Amino acid sequence: MAWNPAAVPSPRMRRNVADWRELAACRHIDPELFFPVGSTGPATDRIEAAKRVCRSCEVIEPCLEFALASNQEAGVWGGTSEDERRRLRKAWLALRRRGASKIQSAPLEGPGDDCGDTTEMDGKEAS
Repeated sequence: MAWNPAAVPSPRMRRNVADWRELAACRHIDPELFFPVGSTGPATDRIEAAKRVCRSCEVIEPCLEFALASNQEAGVWGGTSEDERRRLRKAWLALRRRGASKIQSAPLEGPGDDCGDTTEMDGKEAS
């Protein structure tokens, strides 16, 4: 998943950045779907269902940016699970400290991909 907060917003998004929540695909869906208890067993089905909603949403990027900036630790935000966002936020903060204006996320799934990984996208150890 690549994420670019500098991406040009759709014409509807240009009205007002604060409007992203009004345009969210999840706006009229039971919030319980996006806040499953746990991350294993039946919760994985709910997480995947929530992510399907996110993938259909035109404001997935501002939602993820909000979640990273406000350190939303619980739930599915911007198409990411709690564990995925934890890894993204680590890289996002490192890039912000360096003054970067864009972030490309490393693959969120794959062998050896766990929450304890401290390797940033450039292969250097996180501090």
